[in-house]
Amino acid sequence: MEGALLGTAQADCLYRWAVLPTRRRWIIATSVGAAVAWSLGILPSTIGLHPTLRTVIMVGIGGLLLLTSLPLAQYFVLRDHVQRPLLWIPINLAAWLLGIIWTLLPSPFIDQSTATAVLIVIYGIAGICMAATVAIITGLGLTRLLLSPIEVAHRAQPDQVKRVNGSVDAHLE
Repeated sequence: MEGALLGTAQADCLYRWAVLPTRRRWIIATSVGAAVAWSLGILPSTIGLHPTLRTVIMVGIGGLLLLTSLPLAQYFVLRDHVQRPLLWIPINLAAWLLGIIWTLLPSPFIDQSTATAVLIVIYGIAGICMAATVAIITGLGLTRLLLSPIEVAHRAQPDQVKRVNGSVDAHLE
């Protein structure tokens, strides 16, 4: 359900930005990627892993697979519509790694005696902050994928582009 909701919101933006011709494939890919991520996320507690070096390595590999499952599924839709679509995967990795920090922050400040209402508020705020972090980073990252390399260089350092190649500057203006 989370993947479908996330995919619907993202697909709406991508459709309005004229990146995607339809929303359906994006929603399905996001739903599948999120289902894989959730399945991998609950696997360690489901099978009752014991802390060994082998377990740590398996959890590390599983964590990497978990973090890449959503953007990899989305990549197969995005690859036909943007430049350098493989960059979507590290953009998402960075976004989710930074976003997950918000869900970890409340832990030192709560314990078993924390009231349920307080837990709901604290983790609700953490969830909103996580979602905002991921949305901002992936949104900014996607705008970079939508720009041509010449446009990116021109926006980053317009004076150097003018000096290196006057025809590029004339073309963009």
